[in-house]
Amino acid sequence: MGYRHFRLHVTGRVLLIAFTLFLCLFCYFQTRFYMVTLLLALLPIWQTWSLLNYVQRTNRQLTQFFDTLEAAAFSDRLPSHFDNSGFRELSLILNRIIASLADNRAEKEQQLRFFQSVIQKMGVGLIAVRTDGVIEFMNRSARRMLKVPPVDHTRQLDQIIPGLADRLNAVESGQRKWISVNDDGRKVQLAIFAQQIHMPQQGGYKLLTLQNLQAELEDRESDAWKDLIRVLSHEIMNSMTPISSLANTALNLIPKKSQDLTEYHSDLIEALKTIRRRSQGLMQFVNNYRRFATIPVPRRQPFPIEGLFERLRALIQNQLTERSIVFESRIEPANLKIFIDPSLMEQVFLNILTNSMDALDKTSAPKIRLTASADHRARVSIHVSDNGRGMDDAILDKIFIPFFTTKTHGSGVGLSISRQIMRQHGGTLQVQSAIEQGTTVTLMF
Repeated sequence: MGYRHFRLHVTGRVLLIAFTLFLCLFCYFQTRFYMVTLLLALLPIWQTWSLLNYVQRTNRQLTQFFDTLEAAAFSDRLPSHFDNSGFRELSLILNRIIASLADNRAEKEQQLRFFQSVIQKMGVGLIAVRTDGVIEFMNRSARRMLKVPPVDHTRQLDQIIPGLADRLNAVESGQRKWISVNDDGRKVQLAIFAQQIHMPQQGGYKLLTLQNLQAELEDRESDAWKDLIRVLSHEIMNSMTPISSLANTALNLIPKKSQDLTEYHSDLIEALKTIRRRSQGLMQFVNNYRRFATIPVPRRQPFPIEGLFERLRALIQNQLTERSIVFESRIEPANLKIFIDPSLMEQVFLNILTNSMDALDKTSAPKIRLTASADHRARVSIHVSDNGRGMDDAILDKIFIPFFTTKTHGSGVGLSISRQIMRQHGGTLQVQSAIEQGTTVTLMF
């Protein structure tokens, strides 16, 4: 419609110019009206200028439209009416197109903000890295897992965690690797998965996803040990029960009067007693380790840490006195509380404190210190520290393995059970130690 009006306007103006020229020539050759002829000669010039101006206004309108599209300035609008313009309908159509594009862009921007918000708040860490090492995007979860501030290049990561950039770059597309990072004093295993993405205009990207699977790994490890213990306990008990029963039966069949006994009978009795004693001891051993697979569900309640520390001090006071161990505690703030099962948590702390007291043997000025505080994330942490002989890395890597112990009288399940109880409380248990520098056990609630 607009193009047809424009054509009619131009055609009419051209015909008007031709008619004016015809009148000018007619007056010049057929009449003596020279002033009229002069005016008629000037009129086509004005009409031509008007025609050109009309066409230029239309071109400017179209140019403004395309400039608007190129600059994506959809807030601008074209004038809905031009004097003597045949493109009023076209102007309205173009304005509707601009309005539609503006609505589409607003919708896309809203969707982009929504997805950015989701990506920022999701628990999986995301890092988009260009081939030149420039970090295009890193969400909050990734920064929290790696303990780094917002950065623009992988080189900046090396300044915070030496070697981190090389470890991230070493992950090939479609490959999964593990890295170990320090999270408030505890070692955490992060799984990193890489995927190569190619953008036609922006080049190649490597999208890295980071997941903290430490809790899942600990749960799977605990479940595996529980299954193993159930199987071993079942098989051992099935074998030892009849052995113990037969030993008792054999002992009952031997005469009780000493005159009826021979030297061989005495040896046989001692052998049967030994079998019975070792069978019962092994059965008791298995029954004790069944605790590892049958920890009760915690009955949690708000409990003041001060009250917990007082109960622990009362339970171990005699041992502290006998071994001349200094026991200190500090709570900040003093009214700090945790949501726990007091009985189960007592068991956890008794296991830890018993290990600490054993580690303080032959230590001058032995000391155990309990500290409780809340960090910047409002997480409550309790530290049990001693100045004992400490442990090397080889032992430290094995202390949570059930039945592993360095003590002659130890069962090797105390720390394993304690970590399970902490997991059931939604917390973690970490141990830091060094030879001749003592040990610190951290319980994070």
